[in-house]
Amino acid sequence: MAGVEVDHLVVAARNLDEGTDYVFETLGVRPEGGGVHGMMGTHNRLVRLGVSCYLEVIAIDPDAPEPSRPRWFELDTESMWQRLRKKPRLITWALRTDKMADLYRRNNHVLGRMEPMSRGNLHWELTLTEDGHLPGGGVIPFLIDWKQSTHPATAMADSGCSLAGLRGFHPRPETILPILESLGAAPLIELKISESGPCLAAFIETPCGLRELR
Repeated sequence: MAGVEVDHLVVAARNLDEGTDYVFETLGVRPEGGGVHGMMGTHNRLVRLGVSCYLEVIAIDPDAPEPSRPRWFELDTESMWQRLRKKPRLITWALRTDKMADLYRRNNHVLGRMEPMSRGNLHWELTLTEDGHLPGGGVIPFLIDWKQSTHPATAMADSGCSLAGLRGFHPRPETILPILESLGAAPLIELKISESGPCLAAFIETPCGLRELR
């Protein structure tokens, strides 16, 4: 589907230092920069994966006030914290589209709500579930549209990394595939059956060769 691409990957961690160290150990590059998400009480660091793709390490911002709504990416849930106590994890991905309203209408029962956001000169719109849960356990992407903003990856340092492939695991992939197809995302991710819960794996070309990030 024209206008639909992988925008970024989301790695969650208990704190940014843990997440940064995990990405460095896995990929050999260290996330940098980033900013805060005041509405969600989180902050991030970033790694460029191309001219319009990046990896985001995200964690609860200890200096931010408690948000008035559940944080995104299940960061308020005990189940997510149990996972993050073991290690930081690749938990979901963003699908960039210039057809946000059309794709949302077909899948609003899964994606939640369309929400505007801004930081500095960046203005974007994305889909969020009201209680913060991850659609399809994170295998189903959330949508993002950067509107008239320049894509943030263009301002990031070249890491020498690029996304080579994305794989999603789910106990019932037959329930996930029709949604991915409706979003135009099916060609962007390889779907596999999992005997355990949903999860993701990204294959990233790095200066040290091809690495797998989970």
